[in-house]
Amino acid sequence: MIGNIHWNKIFVAQVILLSLCFMLGILSVQEISTTYDESFHYAYGSQMLHGNTERTGVFGDSNMPFLAFNALPGRFAEMLLPESPLKHFLMEFNTARYVTIVFSILIAILVFHWSRSLYGIVPAFVSILLYTFDPNIIAHSQLVTTDIYAAGTTTLVFCCLWRFAHNRNLINGLLSALALGISQLAKYSTVVLFPLAMSSIFLYDLPLGGIKKIKQLIVRYVGYFLCGICGDYVDS
Repeated sequence: MIGNIHWNKIFVAQVILLSLCFMLGILSVQEISTTYDESFHYAYGSQMLHGNTERTGVFGDSNMPFLAFNALPGRFAEMLLPESPLKHFLMEFNTARYVTIVFSILIAILVFHWSRSLYGIVPAFVSILLYTFDPNIIAHSQLVTTDIYAAGTTTLVFCCLWRFAHNRNLINGLLSALALGISQLAKYSTVVLFPLAMSSIFLYDLPLGGIKKIKQLIVRYVGYFLCGICGDYVDS
């Protein structure tokens, strides 16, 4: 019973912090004007939902598949809803921004649970507080851009990689490869995660294996790399 009360309090505290993070984003988004690149990103997301993935325009190189999530409420309303206040709400540009805020909340949940696994409950709450009030997170989580998606998928990649480093099984390996593949749909710069992921796991294993086993490690990581490439291919 005591244990259940303890975890209930933790859950309630987590919900309060996440609600604070959500409300901070919702209230702030009302006060900012559309940035110079948001309209292009939203147009590409909407274009994807219409079946056209061709990249065109000034920001064509920075348009990525994750932007389809932002355009999804408007597309849903356009296709399925009759004229109503709900339809107008879903088709507003700020509603597209709310999708990014929701994704930011998912990152906060990941940060909390990963931090709790690493250090415990108190550091987990400190982590989520730092995340919630970080100016960069607040700014980018309100925009129809790819930055918060890149931040979230990068966090997911290294969280899965951490799990894989501590428990080498097929499931954790496939999850790491899948996360790495998903990250490539968020932003072009996430391609750097391939060498970073490989070097991180290599450096983690190197003290355990010693210099004499470097060759065996290299052979093993070639297999990891191929698995990561397969994950990227499946996602694309």
